[in-house]
Amino acid sequence: MKPEFREAASQKELHALFNLRRDVYSKAESLKTMVHGIDITGFDLNALHFGAFDGLVPIGYMRMVGQKETRFAPWIKNIAADEIIDIPNKISFPFELYCPHKNWNLDFLNDLQGKKIGEAGKLAIHKDYRNGSMLEDFIKAFVTYCKEGQKFDSGFGICTFALERYYKKLGFYRAPGALPFIHKDLPEAVMLRFDRE
Repeated sequence: MKPEFREAASQKELHALFNLRRDVYSKAESLKTMVHGIDITGFDLNALHFGAFDGLVPIGYMRMVGQKETRFAPWIKNIAADEIIDIPNKISFPFELYCPHKNWNLDFLNDLQGKKIGEAGKLAIHKDYRNGSMLEDFIKAFVTYCKEGQKFDSGFGICTFALERYYKKLGFYRAPGALPFIHKDLPEAVMLRFDRE
């Protein structure tokens, strides 16, 4: 059966997507240092949560972080209770925590003022579904969901430098002026972007 790509339709589904995300990240050698507790942050309150489902089983996850709480926020507050990790003051998007080019970060966001924007991230695919076209199909469906379904003018996200060419095939491009960087012990990364025509 072909996987279904869609946003979480219930609190139970969203909780299952968070469990998948935490499980994938905690088992990846290069990403496990990013997992803290239940691994739900204030960014999740401001995000749309998109999944891949094999029947009722979540097999893929990706989020789009915006600038205000979404309809998912009440479910997240129920799931995480008082364990939600706060966002530092004056930080709007996750990349601002990792990208060391602070002046560029500010200029990048200023150039997008007045547009509906979001940061794509936290991609997680169950280990049994990482072959074939599943990953590519899922990312394409996510971008379509963001551009056509949710009317984002621009989306952006941090990508490992090694995967930049792969994402370019899916309609992403390097954000103007973005430079590769290394944060702590994570792989070298760069900011990519997509736009709604």
